Amino acid sequence: MMKIWLFLVSDLKHIPVAQRKRALEQASKSNLLPNEMIAMAAWLVIVYFFTQSILTGATDENRLTFTLVANLIVTIPLLLAVFVPLHIRRIRRDIKRQIK
Repeated sequence: MMKIWLFLVSDLKHIPVAQRKRALEQASKSNLLPNEMIAMAAWLVIVYFFTQSILTGATDENRLTFTLVANLIVTIPLLLAVFVPLHIRRIRRDIKRQIK
């Protein structure tokens, strides 16, 4: 797991090996910036309405299956496409702050 973070957050290499886990834990508890929170909220609303428009095509007999498939194929990847990069950005920002 640490190798992934070393790849995603290259500044983590400047922190001693013994302190990296604690630095990542502390960075993951840092706050989001207001513009990041607004972007996440806006994206959540956009994805919600997009998913709702897809789900209107479901009939009563296949509604559950259609909902599960739509969530797995459309909703989850769309949410992850914004939430994961914002989380990594927050981690990078806090690691840089810890280094200084």
